[in-house]
Amino acid sequence: MPQKDQSNLRILLTTSRNPSRRTRTLIKDLAHVIPKATRISRGTKNLYELAAEALTSRNTLLVVVSTRKGNPGTISFFRVTEQGYFQLPLELSLKGVKLRYEITRQRIPRGDALLIFPISSLSPRGRRFCEILSEFLEAPLIEGLQSAGTSSTIMKIEESNNIIRLTFTRGVLDKEVGPQLRGTVKFLERL
Repeated sequence: MPQKDQSNLRILLTTSRNPSRRTRTLIKDLAHVIPKATRISRGTKNLYELAAEALTSRNTLLVVVSTRKGNPGTISFFRVTEQGYFQLPLELSLKGVKLRYEITRQRIPRGDALLIFPISSLSPRGRRFCEILSEFLEAPLIEGLQSAGTSSTIMKIEESNNIIRLTFTRGVLDKEVGPQLRGTVKFLERL
């Protein structure tokens, strides 16, 4: 499958208000493994102000990680345009997070492209999650690691008992670079 040009895609990562240390570290880890992603401290900004800041800094996507009981809780996705911001009809409710430093001490350079590798045992719900995420991130779905370059970041998506597991690896070497996310997918109704 040909890779889409991700040159115009820019992602702004932030947290909910009053984030925990683990949530801030998760944002830092995601900014490191996702190409063209930057992170900001939210402070007292509301979503409208975050969208305006994203637009000013030429970011087209906004990802917000909330905190629940001191841990990363929910990941929400927004598309930012001149007309405003629009929430993607998808949320990932996190059940467990393993941060990069808990996986490896090695610091791997940022990848040049993001690819999504759905593991074959996904349910229709898991497949739909992959397709929406692929469209949102403009990251192609790949069938196997042989189609990935050595400097690509691969987001592997697995599913077991309705729990989605995301892991990040580097290229055909399949070296895990972290973080690992486990959670359930919630599809929101469009208004």
